[in-house]
Amino acid sequence: MNLEEVIREFFVGELGLDLSTVTNSDLLFSNGVVDSFALIELLAFLEDELGAQISIAELTMVNIDSIDAITSLVGRAVAE
Repeated sequence: MNLEEVIREFFVGELGLDLSTVTNSDLLFSNGVVDSFALIELLAFLEDELGAQISIAELTMVNIDSIDAITSLVGRAVAE
């Protein structure tokens, strides 16, 4: 599974979201698909499962508002 699939699977499997009509570039937070509680769970998952250390400064809408953005953020965090 690639990183995008892992993140999508988290939203579906752990949070019970229906992402069948959501593309990787759709805005998740801005459109109300996910909320701040989901963000906390996502951050814990990214750290625990993928070893991605995300700083508070990186938690901007640009970095977390879509699966594509989250994938890019995680890719950078894991590479460091």
